[in-house]
Amino acid sequence: MAGAVEGFPLALSGQNFVAGSGTTASTILINGTPRGTTCTSATSCATALNPADVESPTTLTIEVQNPGAPGMLSNPVPLVVVPFDVSESIISLTATESVANGTDIIVTEPTTAAASAPIDVDSIGLLAGGNCGFGASPLSVTRPSSGTATVSLCVHGNGLDASMAYTFTGPDGDVNNSDIGVTASPVIGLFPNTIELDLQISSTTLPGLRSLFITTLNNDRAVATGMLEVN
Repeated sequence: MAGAVEGFPLALSGQNFVAGSGTTASTILINGTPRGTTCTSATSCATALNPADVESPTTLTIEVQNPGAPGMLSNPVPLVVVPFDVSESIISLTATESVANGTDIIVTEPTTAAASAPIDVDSIGLLAGGNCGFGASPLSVTRPSSGTATVSLCVHGNGLDASMAYTFTGPDGDVNNSDIGVTASPVIGLFPNTIELDLQISSTTLPGLRSLFITTLNNDRAVATGMLEVN
């Protein structure tokens, strides 16, 4: 999608590349312009795309050129940058209508970063006194009888960072209807990629299971389904 605010890697697979980097190795061309390239083998080369490359919808032409005079060029491959769109749809199920028929689910990957630098959640727990009590999902929290209470969680996963957006779904399962405030910060002294989430739970927060959505600056997204239960 157009509008990425962070650079991300672009990996190419093919045949007859020249391994290495620099003038003695294969080079990736984007719209005919050579980019800094590292080829780990004769079948794999990688470079980096910059935010300027994908700031607007367009089609980039990707090629690989081997060293030589002139160097042999590969076939061109298009990389399509589509307009930015984060529209969402909700499939509502009930106890009496537990099946949705005739519904097509299309998952769009916002950038290639999702494949090369995946994000996920592998463990969660309650955070108290600097200690993380990793436990089973869902974590159970109780609403205060009045006012607002802060509940601190620790979340560990692949590639997590406090700069990402962390949002719990609402009681209806819609991430846009959340009634839980979340503040993210890094956890110092624990495992890398561990994030502290301070949740604002009020007496009006509705009970039920909640899923945690994590969104990167490039709008790649992961979800920890049924991570939290509000009582």
